[in-house]
Amino acid sequence: MKRLPSQIVAEPRAGGVCYHLGTRDIGLLRKFGGGAIFVGLVIVGAALIWTVLTLRDHWPDDLGDWLGYLPTLMALMIGQSAISAGMLIGFSKSRVLLRGGRIYAIEGVGIMRWKRKRPIDRIQKIEVISGGEDAHLDSNAAPGMATLAKLAAIRLSGENMNSMLVSIAFPAEVLLPLAEQLADDIESETRQRPEVVSTTKKLTGVIEREALAAPADEPAGQQPPGSQMILEQRPDGLTIIVPPLGMRGVTRTMLILGAVITLIGIPFIIVIIGLLFVIIGLMMVVGAIRNARRRAIIDVVGDVLLISMAGPFGSSQREWRAVDLNRIQAAPSGTSVNNVPLFELQIRPRSGGKVGYFGGRDKDELRWLAATLRDALNLTATDEPEA
Repeated sequence: MKRLPSQIVAEPRAGGVCYHLGTRDIGLLRKFGGGAIFVGLVIVGAALIWTVLTLRDHWPDDLGDWLGYLPTLMALMIGQSAISAGMLIGFSKSRVLLRGGRIYAIEGVGIMRWKRKRPIDRIQKIEVISGGEDAHLDSNAAPGMATLAKLAAIRLSGENMNSMLVSIAFPAEVLLPLAEQLADDIESETRQRPEVVSTTKKLTGVIEREALAAPADEPAGQQPPGSQMILEQRPDGLTIIVPPLGMRGVTRTMLILGAVITLIGIPFIIVIIGLLFVIIGLMMVVGAIRNARRRAIIDVVGDVLLISMAGPFGSSQREWRAVDLNRIQAAPSGTSVNNVPLFELQIRPRSGGKVGYFGGRDKDELRWLAATLRDALNLTATDEPEA
């Protein structure tokens, strides 16, 4: 057996072997699982309370009365599905089992199990699919989000069989040795070794192109007309104050759309769909207010870049040394409005995912900001071409 990463535990089973990968390191995505569990508990709780109160006042006498409880049953099923999905997203553990001429992909948390299987004699390719170095998720410097861009999965495929994903959302460096080991195990039983390949796919809606033949970096030049950023030069560096974006452009659109969705859902809040409308609408309104009122201070002190963000819903701070940075650039964020990509300031460390700031601001202003920071830190990175 090959040497596997410490995260993978191989357990011999009768007639086979089981590989345990444990719980995923998915950063802030785990909070979405917690949110789904909360929504599911609210739905189930509301349905149960309504049922108890209704039965206390009037016990059903005939089939027609019982049919009136079908919406409650549907609500319970929706709530239970939301709870299950949240637990699988946030807390599930992954296993891969080879036994009896079949391979099983097992996801489970507690007593819940989700199992899929394929015959191993039909598997011709084991592919590790990942986002790679250039995969991007717009994180706005949220800690832990950068790790999502590098998560991968194993895809099993072959003739006369439907492909199957195995061990979704684990680092590629963990899955590659597992893929090789699975190929060895399948070869030992079928005398045919599947092809093991690694594929890098883009995770953004906008294709990001590297400027391979780009000229040398342009100097920062003059600050674009209309820019409200405040630049303060110092002997040992500089400070740039980025004022709040305000209710304009994408932020205003998101606020209006969120308010409309919320108002549509309020009259139907006792119905599941209405509740979902209100939740989605309020999330959009909160996101718009956060983007509109958030301000930033960018400091360059010697060879250290420090970015501090502050807004109505908290603050954050990150710093990098110049030697740890690969480039600073203005590039597409991965979000488009009317097929026009929104640009952002991107900080790209030498290790780890890139971090995006100030999405939706003026493109020329972002390019000036990136060039100013590159000059202050003596970096040589070019802005990406327009998509």
